[in-house]
Amino acid sequence: MSGPSERQIHKFRRDYAVKQQEQVLDLHLAVDRLHTLATPALRKATTKIEYEWRIVIQGAYPGQIDAKMGVVDLMKALPVHLIACLMAQQPLRAGEGSWQAELTPQKLSHTSIWGYLTQGLTLLGNLCGLSAVIKEVSTAINQDPTFHERVLDLANMALLCLAGPEAQHSNAAALDPDRDQECLDRAAMVPAALNAVMYALQPAAAVADVELHFLCMELFKQAASPVFLDAIFDAVAVVVNMVRSALVSGNTSLDLYMLSYHAGVTMQVLAELTATPLSYYRLAIQDKPFAAPLRLIAAGLDLHSLPLAPPPFKQEGSTCVPILPGTDTHSTASAQGAAELLSARAMALMLCFSDYEATGFLDQAAGHLATSELLDQCVDNILGYAGLALQRPKVDAVPVEFTGEGQMQLNSLHMAEVLTDDSNFRQRAMDSLAAPMAHALSQPPQDFASAWLAGREAFELHSKDTVNDATYLLLSSLSVEALRKANIIKALAMNLHLARPDKDPGSFKHTLALEAVERCITLFMTLGNLHWFTPATCPPQLENYFADLLVEQVKKQKQHQSLKQALHGVLANLQSLYQHNQLIFQAAHQHVPQDANLVLSQDELKLGERLILHLRTVHSNLPEATD
Repeated sequence: MSGPSERQIHKFRRDYAVKQQEQVLDLHLAVDRLHTLATPALRKATTKIEYEWRIVIQGAYPGQIDAKMGVVDLMKALPVHLIACLMAQQPLRAGEGSWQAELTPQKLSHTSIWGYLTQGLTLLGNLCGLSAVIKEVSTAINQDPTFHERVLDLANMALLCLAGPEAQHSNAAALDPDRDQECLDRAAMVPAALNAVMYALQPAAAVADVELHFLCMELFKQAASPVFLDAIFDAVAVVVNMVRSALVSGNTSLDLYMLSYHAGVTMQVLAELTATPLSYYRLAIQDKPFAAPLRLIAAGLDLHSLPLAPPPFKQEGSTCVPILPGTDTHSTASAQGAAELLSARAMALMLCFSDYEATGFLDQAAGHLATSELLDQCVDNILGYAGLALQRPKVDAVPVEFTGEGQMQLNSLHMAEVLTDDSNFRQRAMDSLAAPMAHALSQPPQDFASAWLAGREAFELHSKDTVNDATYLLLSSLSVEALRKANIIKALAMNLHLARPDKDPGSFKHTLALEAVERCITLFMTLGNLHWFTPATCPPQLENYFADLLVEQVKKQKQHQSLKQALHGVLANLQSLYQHNQLIFQAAHQHVPQDANLVLSQDELKLGERLILHLRTVHSNLPEATD
């Protein structure tokens, strides 16, 4: 029997080519080949054929026919496809099982279902970005009332799966060197899901560069938005816990910096979203005790708990002691500062929430049984961070090694200021911070000025707060009030020479000066809050309670000196701190009188002065030689 004629072969090839051109969407092929293309690259690969915009996927090898897929059809099909993959837990690793031959002739490059989901979500987000620049595509997508619902359903299902049933498997992956890639895939899925939702809602806002307020409005129009907000906070918390598990286990083969990056970039976007009043008060309505954000904050603050420690300290028994350069390796060194950045971001998120007085975050969390215990844990961790920041050895003795340490310490001091201004936590802060404050205030005058009066030490502590030596990191509250205050302090610090570093820190001079001056203001205001007392709201036993604790700790720490002599040094440093803040106060009221109270008010200045006056009285009543 003879074979097919040349005419039959030609017809077969032609029919096959037409079939390839008009075939049902090969979504596995699209995800695998297109997920690496950002929106500009996708735009170059997109062409208008008759009345439809199509993406051309070139053949993987010479002679393979190019595949052409309609952009709108691909966008509408992709969320449902990824939901089906998640439910079926397919595809598995490339080459496993017989499903590939039935679904696609392509050999896929992903390493796990989580890797494939991340690729798909990344492609979906980039396609939504593409639709924002092609009017016909945007119009077609916005005419489908179910598209945004499907994208949000996909994100919710993926995030809830990771934060719920898969949480223990995620931690297990962080512990197993053979599952390093799977661990990174799980973490990468979280920012990919968030970006997909944000880009999907962007065309609905009818502008390409949408403001966060309007993006939040679009999000809250969706019925599933409350689930999404809870799910994204919990999913990021899972990734942060994965970082801690890997650090504790000593899994050195895992790329801890990249694992932390996936959590950090998501926390940054969440901080920007929740900095809008609309988001904050929507959260307060649907989650009155702020349980989901608090779980994420708690995970970030728990990163350095036993057996780990914040740099530059190590755990010895139940206490932290400074590491010895050249002999000790810090417990989180393998993360190259990323663990410290995550803790700083957690505190920045808490700072942002604490800026809202109406429906206050701390009051709401403390007033609910479901969150009060977790909040207590967070408060204890913050006071621990702040205490170590006050006791940090000099940079000349123990240099700052990685990015993140300075930001973490500064945010802990900011949060200590917030907590000492809250009657729920003031006494606990007094007990916790008395010894560290005595240590800081008992330094020699030149060392105290360098560290706390915007001197060289303060600048050196933040000299590593850059990414790739190009972008300066400033991880603090993103509320409107906090940003305005930061801009005022930065201008005052540089233009009025409130900060005088011994050497020019280069292009980051203005931001370093901001942080150096913030350390000075924050320490002063925290001391004022700790000594603050009013009979109307404070129990009688708290009058002069902190001052008495401070004197007791100075006596304990300076046993080689008389108490009168030791207190004389403390008073000299306090007076210098007061004078520096008085200079800041005068400069603010002279140059920005309308916003000066954002920096430092007359009442806040008087609070610190009261502590000095009380300690002077104690000092004057001591005999000349007291052990």
